[in-house]
Amino acid sequence: MVKLFLAPLSWFYGIVIAVRNWLYDAGLKKSVTVDIPVVCVGNITVGGTGKTPMCETLIRHFQERYNVGLISRGYGRKTRGYLEVTPEMSWRKCGDEPRQIKTGFPDTVVVVCKDRVAGIERMRREHPEVNLVIMDDGFQYRRLTPKLNIVMTDYARPIDKDHMLPLGRLRDKRKQMRRAHYVVMTRCPAGMTPLDRRIRRNNLELLPYQNLSFTRVVSGDPYPAFPADAGDRRLKAGAKVVAMAGLGNPASFVDGLAARYRLEDELLWGDHHPYTVRDLHRMERALDEAGDDAVIVRRASGREYSFNRARWDSSRSRNTTSSKNWNTMLERIKKTASFIRAEAGRNADGDSTGMLTVSATKVWAEIEPEVGIILGTGLGGLVGSIDISASINYSDIPDFPVSTVEGHSGRLIFGRLGGRRVVAMQGRFHYYEGYEPWQVVFPVRVMKFSRLRLR
Repeated sequence: MVKLFLAPLSWFYGIVIAVRNWLYDAGLKKSVTVDIPVVCVGNITVGGTGKTPMCETLIRHFQERYNVGLISRGYGRKTRGYLEVTPEMSWRKCGDEPRQIKTGFPDTVVVVCKDRVAGIERMRREHPEVNLVIMDDGFQYRRLTPKLNIVMTDYARPIDKDHMLPLGRLRDKRKQMRRAHYVVMTRCPAGMTPLDRRIRRNNLELLPYQNLSFTRVVSGDPYPAFPADAGDRRLKAGAKVVAMAGLGNPASFVDGLAARYRLEDELLWGDHHPYTVRDLHRMERALDEAGDDAVIVRRASGREYSFNRARWDSSRSRNTTSSKNWNTMLERIKKTASFIRAEAGRNADGDSTGMLTVSATKVWAEIEPEVGIILGTGLGGLVGSIDISASINYSDIPDFPVSTVEGHSGRLIFGRLGGRRVVAMQGRFHYYEGYEPWQVVFPVRVMKFSRLRLR
């Protein structure tokens, strides 16, 4: 009966979202870009999919090469407008997740603003040193076109079997996944077979140039809230514990605890839950019934905290997210962000960064190609029709996949064709030459990342 009532609402919501996306796709509603890379982390469902841990992971990896800033809407805050987050700021002013990120990365500029375009512009004015921005939960924010879209999806909640709100959990159309450059499937079970991965990828209907990574949470030993007071005391396997969390999907947290400890009780609330005195009293009663061991709390970052009856606080744990190609994916994201920078840049040591040399990046920025051309088999003669302004050999671009087969080396060609500014990729990539799938579709991904029309 409830489904019959919700189905029309879900259908109407889907129509509204579809029209909104069509207006942006058709160019009737404008989307802007900014002059520094913006990496968007988002999803198409409500509930937890691991966006905050991904944002923290990206900050950790990007900060070696960039001055990173993060912008968030600040879900749940009681303030409005633009606000720069400080570690001591109350979550009520900025939202719990921005404050959490700022606490973990105090040197990172973290701001909250509903208008992400205005927020990034102000961040740039007040912090001109920022040269890369991570946009938390911004996949539906179509007013800004990011350089990279990373979409998180939950293994336990397949989007191909879901429905639009309010009947289901989808807040966007499934076909919008085509805008993603990288898709990360979280909470995957251990021991996924290649067939399992193939089925999941097919169900997502991803395009060849889109990368899909499978991840799972590996729980470590929780640290005590106050290490100095705890001394050598640590929770041992089989100890009695009470699980407490305010998460969108706490299943993996509870299952991980149950596998290692004696789980006496579960105190579970919804995502972004503001803990109250009543909640703490409930936790104390649970401890009285379970004995004087520990409560383990899971935060949105995936970190677990333990404390006994006298310690209402938290500390870091060693929870990690792992997958076979996790580091590979992060390296590709870093290289891609460097590749599509709007202008040339150098690191603190003066060395060129990323996939393109500084000279190559300058050529790309100065010519501003409108159309991308991939010169495959039989199209080599088209080069003669291009009024070439510059060309760069693949072998001169760091980390660019260059064929080892004689005659298959290639280059980037910049120039004009039929009055249009073009960049052409001349070179071949084949499975039988030993390339991985991501390298085979590399030319298409370069063009897609650069927002060029393919020819």
